[in-house]
Amino acid sequence: MICPEELVAIVNALCVAIAKNLTIDELEILSTVLEQASYTFRAIVIQRINIKNKTDKYKDSEEIDRKYR
Repeated sequence: MICPEELVAIVNALCVAIAKNLTIDELEILSTVLEQASYTFRAIVIQRINIKNKTDKYKDSEEIDRKYR
């Protein structure tokens, strides 16, 4: 697994490399698209966490039921 500092450095280098070949308008559009993608990814992560938590609670309650039947 990559450490957070390395991830930031990689993303920064990638952004600089991409930005070299784009106009201001293209950068603005790309920035808007990536910002929207970020919100969408966050929503997906939150929903997956919620589903996992509910599934884990359900599994825990099933295990408790089996132990005390």
